[in-house]
Amino acid sequence: MTRPYTTRRLPVDSVQASRKKLQLCRQVQHALMWALGSANSEDVLAYCSVEAVEPLPGGNRLLVKISVPTDISLATVTERLAHSAPALRAEVAQSITRRKVPELLFMPVPAR
Repeated sequence: MTRPYTTRRLPVDSVQASRKKLQLCRQVQHALMWALGSANSEDVLAYCSVEAVEPLPGGNRLLVKISVPTDISLATVTERLAHSAPALRAEVAQSITRRKVPELLFMPVPAR
């Protein structure tokens, strides 16, 4: 005797948490796009853009993929992001509607 085909549904709490994580990622992406766009023109970050923001396991960390133009060195952008990370996180803190600001891990990627 075989059992009829059934679909497994995710618990409502899991779907809600996933939706909230994606919502937070969008909020952070918009805040960082604004922050990078308002950087002064002498800063290499002014020429970069936010490609994606993805949640990382652990709950309070986000991976931020920064698209770097081909004429700018990834090493230069990595160094500049490390220097600017506290200020960028402060910009995110002002823009999102969360009690705790997530940790941001930046990953520069070449522009396509």
